[in-house]
Formats: sequence, C-alpha cells, structure tokens
Amino acid sequence: MINSSPLEDAIWCKSSYSRPADGCVAVARTSASVVGIGDTKDPEAGCIVVPTDAFDVLVSMIRRL
Repeated sequence: MINSSPLEDAIWCKSSYSRPADGCVAVARTSASVVGIGDTKDPEAGCIVVPTDAFDVLVSMIRRL
C-alpha cells in the first residue's frame, strides 16, 4: 500500500522541556524532505507541512533570538 500522506508513518516528537500535561508544538521529520508541525493540545486539528529546508531556516532564526 502506498501512503497517501508523507506524514502517515512519521514519528512525532515534542520538546523535552514540556511537561506531559502541557500542550506543545510537535514536529515530525520524514524521508520525503518535509516536516510536519502540529499542536499536541489539538492533534485532530491537523498539521502544517513545510519543506525541510524552510523548517531548518525557521529553527536557525529562533535560536538567534
């Protein structure tokens, strides 16, 4: 069976700084060169999917703050 979504088999991770009961941003990198970004408080809301390069730029800019 072919996956219809590049995130169908993705492994989601959230920050180690967040507590189990707290909502947090979750991310999933895939071999399809995309990153999924979602909200752990509302996983049914879906996620946004961005190219890996764009996500890396975003993280780099956040680290500079």
